[in-house]
Amino acid sequence: MERGDIGALREAIDWSVRPAVHSGGVDSDDGRVEFRLPFERLESAYADLVKLGGAVDVREPSELRVRLAHTGRELVARFSDGNRGLRTSAHRATAPLSIGESKSSVRNR
Repeated sequence: MERGDIGALREAIDWSVRPAVHSGGVDSDDGRVEFRLPFERLESAYADLVKLGGAVDVREPSELRVRLAHTGRELVARFSDGNRGLRTSAHRATAPLSIGESKSSVRNR
């Protein structure tokens, strides 16, 4: 990850993993910083790291890398220009959420 993204990493991860970030990481050959984060569960790692989008490059475990890549592809497919239709569920209609709107201020349309 870029050194400028370390603050976002600290905020995104669970408190039990933060000491690994406070160690400063290891500088890689490409100018990025590498960390070994001791997550106890794959689900916890996914929930924390998916928040960072493309700011992180997960090298291992491969299951986590595959799951994050899958989520990224789903987001690209959902929000690409060719897919502008709203999806609805059987339980409630969905509406686009604009930047600056809170969920409570968006009504079903």
